[in-house]
Amino acid sequence: MQAVRQGWDGLVQDVRNFQPALGIFLRGAELVELDGRVLRLGFTPEDRFPMTQVAKNKESVENIFAQKWGHKLRLECVVREAGESKKEEAPPAPEADPTVKSVLDAFDGELV
Repeated sequence: MQAVRQGWDGLVQDVRNFQPALGIFLRGAELVELDGRVLRLGFTPEDRFPMTQVAKNKESVENIFAQKWGHKLRLECVVREAGESKKEEAPPAPEADPTVKSVLDAFDGELV
């Protein structure tokens, strides 16, 4: 874990060079733990959007990890609440929300 902590800023910069927005989202993540080959990143409850973006693009981040450190790490995003971490998958798509769906239907819209 120490090697990951020491190389974290460089890794974030590498991701940012590849995908600028993703690098910005990663910068807000907290390194929670390295459990075997699983790296857990913590996000605050207010940072659900950045967490979702990192989770959606985790394969790209994992590939950059592999290039930088010579071995593949699996990335896992967790929500940090009151000093704890709780494993959580990315939140459901906005289209799944009944309110969003009704607005989209009413205005014949789509999310981009």
